[in-house]
Amino acid sequence: VEITMLEMGTGALRERGVLDRLLRLSFASGVRTYDTANVYGTEPGFKDWFEKSPEVRKQIVLVTKDEIKSTQQMPKMLDQRLAALGTDYVDFYFLHGLGDHHSVDECINIVKSQEFKETADAIRKSGKAKFIGFSTHHKDRAQIIEAAAQAGIVDAVMLMYTPWLDNDSPLHNALHTCH
Repeated sequence: VEITMLEMGTGALRERGVLDRLLRLSFASGVRTYDTANVYGTEPGFKDWFEKSPEVRKQIVLVTKDEIKSTQQMPKMLDQRLAALGTDYVDFYFLHGLGDHHSVDECINIVKSQEFKETADAIRKSGKAKFIGFSTHHKDRAQIIEAAAQAGIVDAVMLMYTPWLDNDSPLHNALHTCH
């Protein structure tokens, strides 16, 4: 999938009139990747946008995320995201903030688990999400990302990143493993 260099994140855009204007402005300016999540409260704005301009949905890359306690929750939660967004598929479906409510060991167990593999494969096969991944802000995210890369289940990771990392930093090495 081709993703624009700039993404429109919608985490701080709860006011619907502002969201609507910014979605339309960013699209008119060439942005084609949009990021939302259940916790952002912006999904109804996307639904309105898609209802007013249905052609837009096929022209953008849409990311949505859910905080989970178990990967078994993912199919039901994804269905809720799709209904809230007013679409029958998303391009990326992420576990949101992996590590925010889990220990590093729990995260590693999740990203390497057979249950996660089966759930991710079933979601992809359903066509409801093309790609599965996770976002993470965890201070030890390098370990989680490294484990995910080794397991080969996730398609993408969204993370806090500093481009001037030392070449020997754990995060740099984890990203290299992913690549």
